[in-house]
Amino acid sequence: MMPWVSPTTARRLGLVHLTDLTAAKPLVRTRYGHPAAVVCSAAWADGDLRTLPEVALTVLDASAFLVAQCSPRHTLGTARERLGVDAAVVRRRATQLAED
Repeated sequence: MMPWVSPTTARRLGLVHLTDLTAAKPLVRTRYGHPAAVVCSAAWADGDLRTLPEVALTVLDASAFLVAQCSPRHTLGTARERLGVDAAVVRRRATQLAED
């Protein structure tokens, strides 16, 4: 977990001290108690940031797998019934659009 630093603390510590802190790991700068920026060393940005796209794809794949496992599948007829859509109205509208 990255350490969090308020603007007041960051100002008090100074740039040199913040640079020393970020040599080991990135630092989250907050604004009104919410994360506003990440301060990191050049080595971290050069090395670890290169792996972020790979990590993001892994997380996305895992999320998609979980959603696919948890989400029920419906046929078009079942979805139409659950949404209260009348099939005759849909067919009439499709015919209208085909004629235009």
